[in-house]
Amino acid sequence: MQKKKIAAAFIAAAVTMTTFSGVGGLLNNRMPGETEARAATDPYGTPYDPVTADPNDTVIVVDPGHGGSDSGAVGNGYKEKDLNLDIASALSERLSQYRNVRVYMTRSEDYYVGLTARTDYAASVKADAFVSVHLNSAGASAHGAEVWYPNASYDSKAHSKGAEMAENVLDGLIDLGLFSRNFHSKNSSAGSKYPDGSIADYYAVIRGSKLHHIPGIIIEGAFISSKSDVKNFLNSDDKTEAMGIADADAIAKSFDLTLSDGSEQLPGVTTLTFAAHTGEANKVKISWKQAANASEYLVFRKTGAKGSYKEIGRTAGTEYTDETGSYGKTYYYTVIARNNYGRPDSYDKKGLKVTIPKKDLEAKSAVDNGLGRVKVTWEKDPNATGYRVYRKTTGSFKKVTTIQHNSTTYTDETVAKNTSYTYCVKAYYKMNGSTIWSTYKSPGVSVTTDSDPIGTLTGSAAADNKSISFSWDKSADPDVTYRIYRKAGEGSYERVFQAAPGAELKYTDTDLLAGTTYSYRLRFFRKGLHDTKKTFWSSYSNVVTFTTPQEETPSENTETTSQGTSMSANVTAPVDPAETSASVSAYMSSLSVQWRSAYTPVRSSGDRTDYDADEKDYVTPASETSLALHWTPVNDVSGYQILDGNGKRITSVSGADRNSYTAKGLKKRTTYTYMIRPFRRFNGKNYFGNRSTPASGTTAYAVKGASSAQPAQMARYYNSKVSSRNFTYPSDVYSSYGAPSIDDFTRIVYEEATRAGIKSEVLFGQICKETGFLKFGGDVSAAQCNFGGIGATGGGNPGIDFVRYASLYYSALGYDSPEAAAADAVRVGIRAQAVHLGLYASNDGKAPSFSHVTAVEDYPNIGTVVVPDPRAGSWLVGYAPYVEWLGIKDNHYTTGEADGAFTSKGWASANNYGYSLISDYIEPMLRS
Repeated sequence: MQKKKIAAAFIAAAVTMTTFSGVGGLLNNRMPGETEARAATDPYGTPYDPVTADPNDTVIVVDPGHGGSDSGAVGNGYKEKDLNLDIASALSERLSQYRNVRVYMTRSEDYYVGLTARTDYAASVKADAFVSVHLNSAGASAHGAEVWYPNASYDSKAHSKGAEMAENVLDGLIDLGLFSRNFHSKNSSAGSKYPDGSIADYYAVIRGSKLHHIPGIIIEGAFISSKSDVKNFLNSDDKTEAMGIADADAIAKSFDLTLSDGSEQLPGVTTLTFAAHTGEANKVKISWKQAANASEYLVFRKTGAKGSYKEIGRTAGTEYTDETGSYGKTYYYTVIARNNYGRPDSYDKKGLKVTIPKKDLEAKSAVDNGLGRVKVTWEKDPNATGYRVYRKTTGSFKKVTTIQHNSTTYTDETVAKNTSYTYCVKAYYKMNGSTIWSTYKSPGVSVTTDSDPIGTLTGSAAADNKSISFSWDKSADPDVTYRIYRKAGEGSYERVFQAAPGAELKYTDTDLLAGTTYSYRLRFFRKGLHDTKKTFWSSYSNVVTFTTPQEETPSENTETTSQGTSMSANVTAPVDPAETSASVSAYMSSLSVQWRSAYTPVRSSGDRTDYDADEKDYVTPASETSLALHWTPVNDVSGYQILDGNGKRITSVSGADRNSYTAKGLKKRTTYTYMIRPFRRFNGKNYFGNRSTPASGTTAYAVKGASSAQPAQMARYYNSKVSSRNFTYPSDVYSSYGAPSIDDFTRIVYEEATRAGIKSEVLFGQICKETGFLKFGGDVSAAQCNFGGIGATGGGNPGIDFVRYASLYYSALGYDSPEAAAADAVRVGIRAQAVHLGLYASNDGKAPSFSHVTAVEDYPNIGTVVVPDPRAGSWLVGYAPYVEWLGIKDNHYTTGEADGAFTSKGWASANNYGYSLISDYIEPMLRS
């Protein structure tokens, strides 16, 4: 790697500034052919073992800079990576001679480790400090030592401790004979920010350490390019060892560590003697031999042979009874002794195996209760705290819900029609802060849902054909409400009647226009049992068609609209005495109307939005059943005719200065084409100008409503997209956060969309668009579980880290512990995005709820914090009910169309953002 000369600092190239994109993807400056390793499984770092790691130990991570294909600087016959490793090894060995200290190295051999992986690794071993060992390179005259430490931003403790370490290290190197180039901090030259908005550090490993709240320093111990520095400090093992010892003693001084004098006695290795189920409930007894110098024993347990040990208890004796294991599970137990000097480095890693017997809970029945619900019943366990219901169609069981009380029934309202399900149930018991689970009795209970038939709508016309009466079959579900919908001609269906549960099932429609064909259909619905904001709908019934008799044709000066109503066309422009019919006709024959962008007339001195002006802006979606047409008005006309794409007149509007019209009563998700032509009323006759070019628009795609994409369909769509892009679902990231597979991820999307009252295809489509199908690559990283870029405002700002957010506000989010919340961070992030969309979409007075809590650690801001969406607020509500309006440049409130006043609203500023979301993501998803 070629070394760059940095005039003031001469810092080694491996720690120079690159693109800042958050904790999980801080840098993208990997060496060619190298892979960024995940820290906790980095094969090059010293292995971390939670059994031997004592919380009283001071943990130092030593980072030998460069390595592998990255040689660092080269000078005087030496490679920086090799000397860095020599110095770091001596540093680590010396630190290990101090009491109550545990030292880890990011690499102990000649390997390359990504810069982000180094600091992530430090966080995974719970480091108290990160020390990166480097050598400088510049012109032949440059020599001496310098140390870099964190700036004062974001974490004041990391700053102060880092400055202390830097000063002590520099003093030690001066005592060794090195020239002092001082110790420094440096801010980002690109203006990158920490999550709190403060200026970031310049150097990657210092910045990455601080994001984990670890003080990190870079030691530039000498100049590899200086013959004198190499001769005096680097050209022998003794000299690099002396430099490492000087660094170690300085770090030890910063943490008040004391060198071992040989009198310390760590405990001996604990010998396990017995582990077995006691025969009582879930109790397991473990015993062991007394270990030398032990003051207490720590009991660890792991699930299965490949699990990870976790501490479950402590005792001063030589036996322990575990009462926190779940039934039917196989565990391995081990024990390690400790005293004030720490823990031994060795223990029985295999442990003793114990299987707790099953305690089956029997599911009794699963019954289709109609209209998207199945009722499950099971035997009661009087000692249970609650139950968890599982379900499968094929494959393995997956959780449906957790019931936090002792009940024996649950109604599942997430079932599909004509589908076979199998259910099982487990009980759980809360004891001393632990959750203990029973087993379920195989094979469970099965049910096949039906099609929820709607029945037949029957219509009977009156003798004069001016009214029609309806009757219909009663549903088997007693708690449903019935609705009849009607449309006139080719318009859209609108509700005309509603019958509450128990009401008479009859309706007569008398509010009819002459000469009109009406269509009617029926469906019913019920409110959710668990979520009363949720509504379950039947399918639509058969369609009944009815046509009313014609009335007398309107007079010559009256025009009939497509809706069957009448309006006067007798609007006359001012008459110039010099005008004649011929001159008016000639003028109008030369006149045509031009379409205009909806957004061009609303610029103001305070408006900084760079509006788009393309064909999508001529006919824009005003609602699910209406479109807004926009044209440039012309002079000396009486008004404008609105024509369909075939030139057939729809209606006329008066006024020469009229520049827009809203077509209502249209079909949902249907594309309409329009033309405009001006007309002039002169001496009782209409004269018409030329037709405009055709312009088309599609009625709006609502954000709220029933989902059209099921979890399996979303997963299928995702897999088809990522396979063509040569990458896969990032299970290595999201397994730790509650979504080990794309099937789990899309299930959570569907559940949270339903919870927020929005469509799953909108939520998942936006996730795919915002994250590049979960590949990320911008300011936001995958490990933040931030799928909508919430809070990411550009310029290196990564936005909200929902893993941290979940840990800090776990209680307000409904979790029992920070760990439980962090382990479900995918759901926390998706829920925040769903609520954000739901707030934007709620123009019906039914917005998702949110609450304010006191900020913890001033994250993500000082004062109060909003949950479950940290960016929630009443200022969002109702400003983007349609997907197209999510684009700021396409939002009717931004343009002033919605309320006549400019105000910038919407999710993103990209041109045609919402249209792209529909055409490039949602529609392909629904076709998959």
